[in-house]
Order: sequence, then structure tokens, then C-alpha cells
Amino acid sequence: MKSFLLATDLCANSDRAMGRALKLAKEHDAKLHILHVLPEKNKEPGCLQERAAEIETLIKSYIGDYKGTQELNVNIDIIRSAKTYDVICGHAARIKAELIIMGMHRKARFMDVFMSTTFARVLQECSVPVLMVKEKPVAPYQSVLCGNDFASGFYKAFDAAVAIAPDAHFEVMHACEKTILCTTAQCSGCAVDSKGDCAEKLESFITDQKHQYNAKYGDFELDIECFVVEADPYYTLIEHTQKEKVELICVGTHGHETCKIGPVTNSLMADPPCDILVAGAGC
Repeated sequence: MKSFLLATDLCANSDRAMGRALKLAKEHDAKLHILHVLPEKNKEPGCLQERAAEIETLIKSYIGDYKGTQELNVNIDIIRSAKTYDVICGHAARIKAELIIMGMHRKARFMDVFMSTTFARVLQECSVPVLMVKEKPVAPYQSVLCGNDFASGFYKAFDAAVAIAPDAHFEVMHACEKTILCTTAQCSGCAVDSKGDCAEKLESFITDQKHQYNAKYGDFELDIECFVVEADPYYTLIEHTQKEKVELICVGTHGHETCKIGPVTNSLMADPPCDILVAGAGC
């Protein structure tokens, strides 16, 4: 990846997303675009310019606090708008961003509240994978858990996860409750009806991925394994993350054609146990 977009609201925990964005830009020798959207309240140009200058100074001070960022290619944009998600999606398209990075600006307790947040709207409207940063970054991601629902969004999210963390250990999990294992309503695109068939399909996916990355990068060897469980997908992902100290969860937006963001992904985004990377079918 060569172009990242950090969309920051400069809230209390925004330094975590800033830190991860700077680390990723350095690791990939990529350009980092930092975007802050000013609420469209004060219409006076003088006030806007003064506020924008203050914000730019604050962002530069954040950057200056991180070691080894002097040689990074960083661009800062401050734009006034009433629709933050529109600006983020438009900006991502203009700069050809390959990943949007955002922080957790609030913790929602109800799905209908969370669906109105900027993160969810960006996922719904934008064609770029989005990384929500929860934890303070210490090192490159070493452990990635991928929830595979066999829908196209997952494959886009998986590609993005491998791109930003090629040296990590990847676990690809498919989970369905036993009584409704792999029904169309639970995992769109999964044309299997037994645990054995799911495992076979996952193994085929892993083999294809290894061949793909080998052909693309030569000696590159993807560290990946898979497993199938007959259990609730959301709670299984949470429990495995806590037990194995997973640093990044990778999922698609939905497993049902009629849902823009499915219930499992919704729940994970509302209160993620760690950083989470999400992509939609249109990415």
C-alpha cells in the first residue's frame, strides 16, 4: 500500500489512530494524508482560517511526538462540511487511498445509534477498506483473526489485512450456529451445508491465497491457518480474540445480500475487543 488516509476528529483517543497511521506509513514507505473535517457552524472565513491554522499546528505537534517521522511524506487537509462521511469518502477517492484509518470517537450501546456514526457511514458509502484503531500501537500487527463468511466483503478485508501486516500470523475462522450452519441467511455466498464442507472450502481458500501471494511476491510465505466452529460467530470471535491476544480482527461488512452492514460486524464495530479492519463488497 502506498497511500493511507487518516480521518481524525482529534478527540481524546485520536492519538492511537494517529500513531498507527504513522507506523503504517513508515513501514510501507507510503504517503499519509491526514484529514480533519470542521463542523459547518461558523461561516466567517476569518474564523475558519484561524481555527484551521490551530488544528494544523495541533496535528503537526502530534506528528512531532513520534520518533522517526521526520522523513515521512505527510499531507494535512482541513475541510469544513456538515457531512463528515461525504468529505472522507470524496477525499479518499481523490487521493486514491488504499486504506482509511479512523479512531474510536465514541462507544455506542445500541446498534441504531452506532449506525449513525461516521465510521458506519463511511463503510456504507465508501469503496475503501476502513481500519478502526482501538489500542495504542506498539509494533506491527503480529496476530490477525479473520471472520470468513464467504462473502465478497471478507475477501477485500483479508487482502487489506495481508497488505498492512504481511508478517503476521493469520487465523481464518468460519463460525455458524449448529442449527443454522451455513444457511443463506447466515453466510451469503457459502454454498455448503456441513462443517466438513466448510472446512474443505476454507482449506481451498488458504491454498489459493498462498499460491497467489507466492506468485506475486516470490519468496513470500503467508503464515495462515483455518478452523471451523459450530457456535455463535460474534461470541466466538470475541472469546478467541481475548484468549489468543489477537491484535487485529478482519471482517466483511455483511453476510446477507439485503444488509449493508450485518449484525456480527455491527456488534464488533460497536464495541471492538481490539483494532478492526472492515471492507464492503464494493471495495
